[in-house]
Amino acid sequence: MCPIPDDVAVPVGEWSRWQKLMVPEKGLGRDYKNRNKGNHGSYREGRYLPGDGVCGIYEWKIANPEVEEDSYIVYLGSSCNEENAPLRNRILQYCKNGSHKKKEINYSLRKGYQLYVRYREFEGNDEANEAENYLLGKYNYAWNEHNNAIREPIRQDLQD
Repeated sequence: MCPIPDDVAVPVGEWSRWQKLMVPEKGLGRDYKNRNKGNHGSYREGRYLPGDGVCGIYEWKIANPEVEEDSYIVYLGSSCNEENAPLRNRILQYCKNGSHKKKEINYSLRKGYQLYVRYREFEGNDEANEAENYLLGKYNYAWNEHNNAIREPIRQDLQD
């Protein structure tokens, strides 16, 4: 599922490091907050998320904490367009309520996966969309629907 190396050439920006933002357990306290009602697991806001008003792209990765090789980049999105909030707010929408990927996120958390995010900042919406379309055209993200001809096994499980 989408093995993207860290040095993929996109028009502008550098990838942030991966940040663990969602875990299957609830009631962890300290850094973690329970996700909104009807959602599985907990989230943390992340110490290194971008500031307010930043545009960019982001990738979500699911990882099995018990098996290092069981890790997959599953989703790519962009923020700062008319429908979505700036990058930080958009990432936190997924953490709190799953946004339009609620089913996939809850399924992954119920299966024991942790969710990580990384992002790239861009000057504006046009550059972010260009980078998103480039990566969608090159890689198959299991949770994305456009520009992905093949569905990965986790997506098939979610549709059963």
